[in-house]
Amino acid sequence: MRLRDGSTVFRQVTINVAAPAATATPVPPAPTATPAPAPDPLAGTRWNVVNYNNGQGIVTLIPGTSADLAFGADGQATGNAGCNSFFGPYRASGNSLSVGPLGSSSRLCPDPEGLMEQEAQFLRTLQSAASFRIDGNTMEIQNAAGQIVVVVSRS
Repeated sequence: MRLRDGSTVFRQVTINVAAPAATATPVPPAPTATPAPAPDPLAGTRWNVVNYNNGQGIVTLIPGTSADLAFGADGQATGNAGCNSFFGPYRASGNSLSVGPLGSSSRLCPDPEGLMEQEAQFLRTLQSAASFRIDGNTMEIQNAAGQIVVVVSRS
């Protein structure tokens, strides 16, 4: 800066620039509602086994034997596999289904011949469930490859 007497004086000036103050308080995004789980379409239903896949194809039960299956509202599948009772968790949503792992009682039933093998095959194939389709009073349970593994009729 130049003074009246002709001399020059230098001064140091510091300028601070502040960001403008926010005019409104930011509003957090509204929480999104978690969708309610789909209702279990099988809860409270009971079924009689008509056919099952024994690993070679769809077969009927040995004459004079029966097997049944129930889906509880508590997420438990229960039933009788021909000789022994079975039980275990299941999950159904839409047309998806998973069953197991299943446990069972351990009675030995030698008659009729083949009953114990039938029971083991049925329980193994039931645990391969991936989806189901209900048509009237009949339900087909399919594995992940889309093959029918169990056919049941409503009790």
